[in-house]
Amino acid sequence: LDILEQRFLESIPFDISINPLKTRSRKGEYVDLRCVFCHIACKHLGFPLISVGRYVKKDHTSIIHMCKRGNALLENDSKFTALYDTIFTKINMHVQFSESDSTVYNPERVLPSTMY
Repeated sequence: LDILEQRFLESIPFDISINPLKTRSRKGEYVDLRCVFCHIACKHLGFPLISVGRYVKKDHTSIIHMCKRGNALLENDSKFTALYDTIFTKINMHVQFSESDSTVYNPERVLPSTMY
């Protein structure tokens, strides 16, 4: 998750004053960025909810909520979708997936959307 955070922060398309994953702020821009991070970590990379929750100092149920919120925003909010696509594309450009790394994206490990 440390590497994902580093790539995530490098991929944010605008300037932010503080790390959105480490702040407890409920400002919309920080909440959306945390949502993007948690959605990518859980849905695309298969990290466990508990691990992601501990990393961003949230309960696993908060991570479930962020994943559900991410799904809803991806379907209904074009601004969020553009932000998500920008960050996800930049992360994919930086990340080199290898067969030996157990934390990399594996299509069989992606959780079904009905779980969130």
